[in-house]
Amino acid sequence: MSLSVPSGGAVFWGYLLAFVAASLACLGAAWRAWSIPYAGTRHSLLAFFLTSAAWAGAYIGFLLPVSPLARHVFYQISLVVGFGTVWAWLWFCSAYTGRAIHRDASAQWFAIVVYGGVTLLKVTNPFHHLYYTLETGQGGVFDLVIRHGLFYWVVMGVAYALATAGYLMLFEMFWKTETRTGPLAALTALTAVPAVLNITGHVNPTLQDIPHEPLGVAVFAIGVLFVYSYQFQAVRLAGSLSAPTIMLSADGRIKDYGRRVIDLFPRMEDRSAIGKPLGAALPELAQTLEEDRSLLETTDGSAPRYYRIVETSLGATGGSDVVVLSDITERERRERALRDRQEKVEALYAAVSRLLRAQDRKEVGSVVLRLVNEVFGYPLVSTRFVEDGRLVPVQGSPQIAEHMPSQRPPVDIEGESLLAEVYRDEEPFVVDDLRAVETQLDYGAARAAACFPIGTHGTIAVGDVERGAIDSFDSGLVEVLAAHAAVVLDRLDQEEALRTAKQEAEEASQMKSALLANTSHEFRTPLTSIIGFAEEIATMAEDDDAPIGRFADHIENSGRRLLGTLDAILNLSRLRGGDPATPVGAHRHHHRRRRGRRPILSRGRGGGHHAADGGERRAGLDAGRSRRAPDCPPEPDLQRGQIHRSRRRHLDPRPDGRRGCGSGG
Repeated sequence: MSLSVPSGGAVFWGYLLAFVAASLACLGAAWRAWSIPYAGTRHSLLAFFLTSAAWAGAYIGFLLPVSPLARHVFYQISLVVGFGTVWAWLWFCSAYTGRAIHRDASAQWFAIVVYGGVTLLKVTNPFHHLYYTLETGQGGVFDLVIRHGLFYWVVMGVAYALATAGYLMLFEMFWKTETRTGPLAALTALTAVPAVLNITGHVNPTLQDIPHEPLGVAVFAIGVLFVYSYQFQAVRLAGSLSAPTIMLSADGRIKDYGRRVIDLFPRMEDRSAIGKPLGAALPELAQTLEEDRSLLETTDGSAPRYYRIVETSLGATGGSDVVVLSDITERERRERALRDRQEKVEALYAAVSRLLRAQDRKEVGSVVLRLVNEVFGYPLVSTRFVEDGRLVPVQGSPQIAEHMPSQRPPVDIEGESLLAEVYRDEEPFVVDDLRAVETQLDYGAARAAACFPIGTHGTIAVGDVERGAIDSFDSGLVEVLAAHAAVVLDRLDQEEALRTAKQEAEEASQMKSALLANTSHEFRTPLTSIIGFAEEIATMAEDDDAPIGRFADHIENSGRRLLGTLDAILNLSRLRGGDPATPVGAHRHHHRRRRGRRPILSRGRGGGHHAADGGERRAGLDAGRSRRAPDCPPEPDLQRGQIHRSRRRHLDPRPDGRRGCGSGG
């Protein structure tokens, strides 16, 4: 097996010019690849085109009329650099298809070891001659014969196997994107055409038995970077994102789209939308882009799905754009659920604030009903309060009349219903399907239900017509709400008890005041009479030797003492009751302090009267005149002969029927 190099003719110049053109095309493609926005694709294409240009340049040196040693060196360079283009090709295929094989450490070490071993085998060929031999042939100084050894064909097989792995990666992406990738697939296939030329040149003397791969690489480079650059970058973007992708022209018309767009918009299946304005084919997407919104909401018949719109310009491709629709449904649902929970918690705080200001049970029930029905969104909500040992329905949401029986009878708290059990156990209860539970009540169309105790005051019932519709987070919030409602109802009961106690205390205070007034009157009136009559008796007994006068003084003193004790008791009661009125008996004590006390009279020896303190009888009479009722004004001094007339005046009744002091006439 040999390689012959012709020294002249059209075939020779054709080969030489073809490799020169391939080298220049690869250098131009490397310059063009520098503008690709994706770093992995950009760097791998630079390596691929530069090594291919060097490979073609080595063949140019080999074909030029130089010394056999120089040709030997150029051929060695072509072998080493040519095997390097295989790894650059794999790097490009991995980066372009969105894989990470080229970043894997194991793959990198494998490439270094294989490439180093093959390169060492080629460089040491002059010593072992197992790869190829270069001999002078017949036909002039440019005629050489290269005989390939076993290692050459082994390395050639390995190189084509590695290159085939890259082809598989590319065609797999072309198939998955389901865009118009025909031109790119054709250009990719051109890189494998030189293998056919190699076989043809080996069996047909018309062509030369030399590697033709740089020629295929040059055609691929010109095609993907100068002719089909838009498709090249758009397919790369669509294939790497695994998301619905729409390619748009500079004027907003649809150029292409993939299978995922058809799954999202079934009306695009016939591909008749290609070439139409985006607004005509997908008005909802066009409107979202015009409003500069980044979220598209679609409905597939069940639950809505959410897509984030990313509009990317391909830059060097004439202002074309690629619209990528990233499915963020799960994330958007989580975010909306978090926002919904936050709003519910804030609504709960506001409801608790209103609960704390509630004035009665009805207001408490209204706050609970509004929060659970309007904010939490549960259609069936009712509150029951305990009255006479039964849970009596007090308030309910408007939707109850639509889905449940109109008659909702009270429930015995000692019964076997779910409401009674929740009330007795003081634990919430959630039922996903009421039809699977035996219950005494008719719940109508309600399927899911939950019940929460409000302490010892009642229950909150929450229901929905959908099975399993009671959210666990909502249940926790309603349980917190029920606990706060119980605290508020406890406060209201305590306030009611305090109001009742205050009213009873006020009534008792009024009764006490009335009792004190009646007691003062009922005790003071007879005591005053006793004291007054005792004074009169003592006055009448002054001329008598009987001890009745002394007894009358004792009666008077004891009555006054009893009256003073009664006044003290009544005054103390009034002070404790907060009555700042003038103490009872103050005016009487004032008059008594003005009059002084009368000495007790006793009969002396010799039949005459004398004062108990040794004074004259006249002094006793003066003192006797001073002992009068508290309301009587002091009388002028009386002569002894007037005493009996004065005594009669005291005993005579007043014109109004009362006895007391006379007026002198």
